[in-house]
Amino acid sequence: MEFSLLALPFALAVVCIIELGLYFSNAFLLEASVTDASRSIKTGSLQSAPLDDQEDAFRQALCNHVGIVANCAALQYEVRKLESFTTPIAPVFDEDGNLEEPVFDASAVTAGCVALVRAAYRYQFVTPFFGHLFGAQDNTRLLMATTIFRTEPYDLDEQEGCQI
Repeated sequence: MEFSLLALPFALAVVCIIELGLYFSNAFLLEASVTDASRSIKTGSLQSAPLDDQEDAFRQALCNHVGIVANCAALQYEVRKLESFTTPIAPVFDEDGNLEEPVFDASAVTAGCVALVRAAYRYQFVTPFFGHLFGAQDNTRLLMATTIFRTEPYDLDEQEGCQI
């Protein structure tokens, strides 16, 4: 009798623990993939590629890590040059909660510049009711990872306004 009363809450707790583990592993993986993909911008190897291939190379580097558990087609990202570390960097969202017009401007980031790399992914919960516990009406939750860094002095002759 006691087992029948506790079986449903126990099963629900186990499913919630697994779902929460998947959610946090996706968040960690997104953060790690942004850090790894931004390394090519930080060292200047992405900027040395042809202009038409830069975004594809960055997307591929990002998807190599996050594509393990996330749908790479649903991944949004932006790369932009900042004037300083104190530049306001608040993301702008549309009515659906997605990044509004994300900018990919890696070619403007030269040696010694401050750059922002941001990626966003809408995580779809497997358990139908679990997303509502997080306050999401459509059973999804936006995961976002941002990194800001100063690029390395990989080209000492070409500063283009950035200080080394």
